[in-house]
Amino acid sequence: MEKYLDAVYQPKERADDLLKRMTLEEKVEQLCCYLVTDPTADRDVHVGAVGVINGGESPKEISDMIENYQTKIMEASRLHIPAIFHTESLAGPIHKGCASFGLPIGSAATFNEENVTDMARVIRKQLRAMGISQTLSPVLDLARDFRYGRIAETYGGDPTLVSRMGTAFVCELQSGKAGEQVAATAKHFLGCAQPEAGINQTRAVVDERELEEVIAKPFEAVINDANLMAVMNSYGEVNGEPFCASEKYLRTLLRDKMGFQGVTVSDYHSLDRIIAPYKLAESKKDAAVAALEAGMDIEFPSKFLYPELQEAVHEGLISEKLVDEAVYRILTLKFRLGLFEHPYPEYKEECFDNKESIRVAKRCAYQSMTLLKNDGILPIKSKKIKIGIIGQPADSLRHMFGAYTMAGTLEMLLDMASDRDAIGMAGVRTEVKGDAKKITLEDMNQILQNQYPYAKTLVEALKEQFHDISYEKGFSVENGELVKAYEWNHALKLADESELVLVCVGGKNGVGRTCTSGEGIDAARVELSGDQEKLVQELYQHNSNMIVVHTDGRPLVSPFIYENARAVIEAWLPGEWGGIALADVISGNYNPSGRLPVDIPRSTGQMPIYFSQRNGSNIESIRECTGDFIVNKDGYMDEIRKAQCPFGYGLSYTKFEYSQMRLAAGPDGSYEIQISIQNKGKVFGADVVQLYGKDEYASVVRPRKELLGFCRVELEPEEKALIIFRGNLSQFAFEDRQGKWVVEKGKFLFEIGRNSDDTVLMKEYVLENSMKAERTKRCFCADVTQERRSSYDTYERTI
Repeated sequence: MEKYLDAVYQPKERADDLLKRMTLEEKVEQLCCYLVTDPTADRDVHVGAVGVINGGESPKEISDMIENYQTKIMEASRLHIPAIFHTESLAGPIHKGCASFGLPIGSAATFNEENVTDMARVIRKQLRAMGISQTLSPVLDLARDFRYGRIAETYGGDPTLVSRMGTAFVCELQSGKAGEQVAATAKHFLGCAQPEAGINQTRAVVDERELEEVIAKPFEAVINDANLMAVMNSYGEVNGEPFCASEKYLRTLLRDKMGFQGVTVSDYHSLDRIIAPYKLAESKKDAAVAALEAGMDIEFPSKFLYPELQEAVHEGLISEKLVDEAVYRILTLKFRLGLFEHPYPEYKEECFDNKESIRVAKRCAYQSMTLLKNDGILPIKSKKIKIGIIGQPADSLRHMFGAYTMAGTLEMLLDMASDRDAIGMAGVRTEVKGDAKKITLEDMNQILQNQYPYAKTLVEALKEQFHDISYEKGFSVENGELVKAYEWNHALKLADESELVLVCVGGKNGVGRTCTSGEGIDAARVELSGDQEKLVQELYQHNSNMIVVHTDGRPLVSPFIYENARAVIEAWLPGEWGGIALADVISGNYNPSGRLPVDIPRSTGQMPIYFSQRNGSNIESIRECTGDFIVNKDGYMDEIRKAQCPFGYGLSYTKFEYSQMRLAAGPDGSYEIQISIQNKGKVFGADVVQLYGKDEYASVVRPRKELLGFCRVELEPEEKALIIFRGNLSQFAFEDRQGKWVVEKGKFLFEIGRNSDDTVLMKEYVLENSMKAERTKRCFCADVTQERRSSYDTYERTI
């Protein structure tokens, strides 16, 4: 038996043996990909990777398609090398019949990495059952500019929160033995969510220190704490270097400094940009050489540039050694995944009964509900109160879902099938072109109802709990268009007739011209689209007894609503359980516990705004400025600088009390912080204990404060818990002016807060001597444990 076929040997040994047997043509094929958008179309079999966007109408059909395709690929390969099949699954596989979860921005609002772990477990089992061994997830970008349309795909705006959530996702996804693992692909390396003017694919507006210390931190965390298998590049550029063709970032930073040993894959069609618009090369051949030299291993999703590499090697434009390096990494990954022993799907119907995924999706949807204002109107206790519900999202399942979900992907494919000019995510075009009926919102809602028969809109769910519910559409959020005036008038009339008006506002997240946010759907204004704000203000004049619910990929930005509505709920994009979860929060059947994973600005002009801005750039620094040259120390002449709602903020129907903070630190920089928390209210509830830190003085300008760790804890009335954080001062490490990573001596403050702007307890620690820090081994997020101290003789609760 050839060495590469013997599983006794390690993946790297097998890859080395196989590589020596390959011709240049066979090597180049491994660097190429084919994208399936029509399961019935003829396919290229001379590839090393295959993307699956539309593989069939069910998981079994996708499994059969992949088995058939893999068979042909291996038969066409002299050495019987299998392909890696990949798809999208940041909120569950994007295919019919698969698990579906709320989008990552909502998962982040739970501050519960166990949710992400459980999601990843379901995703891993379903993908491998279909024969898919790589997913283009998670998204580790930092959400700080909400004009950018892809905020919903992220785990928020803080590098520590994103690191913890991303690591949980990757660890579970890549767990198990060979044949069970799925390769995670962290994206978008780097700065994709910091685009100039908020426009997708433009240059990253970020300096070198922030890029390496902050933007790269989540990637570094999953590389070193989860052994990340793959990385996908950003479309943008920084300092004139596109990330897809930059040796400085793909080799020096990613591999040499950050320790990445896996495979790099290009974001869809991003290598095309080397020719246009970047104009770094005139020909495909030169562009292919530039990308491979920079360190890009595989070109996704099609054979545009990399087939030129074979001729480039023959012409001496590039060394075959560089081809070998890329192929070696790809083969090593295939052996790690067990593809030579398990090349075909191992389909199991029980993987798709979705019992586990329904439980996880429901829990995450409930825990993501974030109460941002409440003057006591919630929960609504009277079941007989006359409630008028206004707003299209209240009666639309589609508005609970976003891009890169089954709903968003199916809508995109149906739209492309009915319109020959329609383009999907990342410039994808479908092979299916016909005269299909144009998809409508009503069509999508019916499809989702069939897919998730237990799902309910907010209107349907509230009607099951309250006796007098009326509904008016009022407006449409598709394209920000306002519906007919008579519907607006009907909404105002309903407000007049109701004791309480519940207004549902937001946007539609997805891909295509009917959406208000999503990939390539950026906005100059992050306030409510269309005339929603105007209608809300008119409704308020008719009935000030108002509650506002917001669903979208971006958080609600509306000073008027925050100031005047009696309660505000941010629901994000919670998926099929969203309507039921919202109804239970409103009625008091569930106590909300979501916390903001971002800072919410008061207007577009405030962005970016985030609590960890450097000293000198945040509102506190402006107020500390001496002299008379700062005319308005609140920030702007027409608006204060302070965020509308700070990171980590969220309300509950109960109250929590923190006490007894203790700090102990060791000579190696390790620290332990203990605090006691007690539920002082009358109902069961959950709180998120947040640990922040400050490096008071340093040789370079440091952040105002940084999130060090967090813990979600659930408590019965009067119940207590002891929360224990264990971390290391290396969390404060930075690159000094000599290029060394250090923790400088001096004073450090540790704060326990309800959010980033509400410090409850504080301890100070003085480091007597500076410490060297090893970049790749530093602490990225404090570990946490909790010891429950119940006042009951017996305690048991099923979550």
